[in-house]
Amino acid sequence: MPSVMFQASDILDSDISTEMEDEPEIAESISQLAALCIDMKALRAKITLLAKEIELMTGEGSDTTAKEVELVKAQKILTMKGIQLEMASSEDELVDIKKESTSPFKYGGSTVDKKDVKVVSDAKVVVPSNLPQFRSKDLFDPEEFLELFERVMAAHNIMETRYVTLLGLCLDPTDNQWLNSRRLDKWSVVRDAFMCHFKDPNAELRWIQELEQLSVEQCGSVQRYNDSFTKRMVRLKWDATNHMAVHLYQKGLPWWMEVQLHGAISSCQFTTNDDLSVEVLSAMALRLAALSNTPSKG
Repeated sequence: MPSVMFQASDILDSDISTEMEDEPEIAESISQLAALCIDMKALRAKITLLAKEIELMTGEGSDTTAKEVELVKAQKILTMKGIQLEMASSEDELVDIKKESTSPFKYGGSTVDKKDVKVVSDAKVVVPSNLPQFRSKDLFDPEEFLELFERVMAAHNIMETRYVTLLGLCLDPTDNQWLNSRRLDKWSVVRDAFMCHFKDPNAELRWIQELEQLSVEQCGSVQRYNDSFTKRMVRLKWDATNHMAVHLYQKGLPWWMEVQLHGAISSCQFTTNDDLSVEVLSAMALRLAALSNTPSKG
């Protein structure tokens, strides 16, 4: 018989029989999950009420500072409760009951042996201390923010099932309200929704402007220049042979390297401009930097 695992969704509509009273460890775990669900429901209602009050007070020109502080506090508590619930109901955080017993009990209309049951462990909830904050410092681009967020999650070996909950800790009250209103739990869906909602309509123009201003001198080395240029080129979905990309790449090189690069290109006997690519130019630039005694930062 496959092992039975009690998930959060089982709490509200399961028909676990009163025979569970003979299984104190299981009953306690289920009770803990139920309490978390009740707390989270109350917190969501409070957050919705506070958001409406803030909106009303803003319209009246009243000071909303106290309400906003209360809202942030409620959102953080909700986030922590969500983490605890996900940890408690996660398959990876379940442990076998140590006490040996085969006394059966009823669950979902079926008879289950205790040896086939797993209950929630008291695993410690881990929240990374270096969570990135969206819209702070230079993290205004949603794609860059999400990439950094996912790197932090991977570095701490955090399961993807917890990503959505931890994302709430990276948002300000307004953005957090948007996230909570979506009631989404699958990370891939949340990621796409986040990108769609927060994407800058002028992002393409901004990336082109960044490429126009990018230079080896600014980046400090040819290698970093190549990486920074490629990153923005990928954002723009430009092919490496894109004529604008090729032009802007050469523009960012120091004058002495651009002159030598033109000579190298001529000696390679490229038949058309289409033979040139950012990939080819970046490899040549790295080679020139390695052969030259002149500092690669110009």
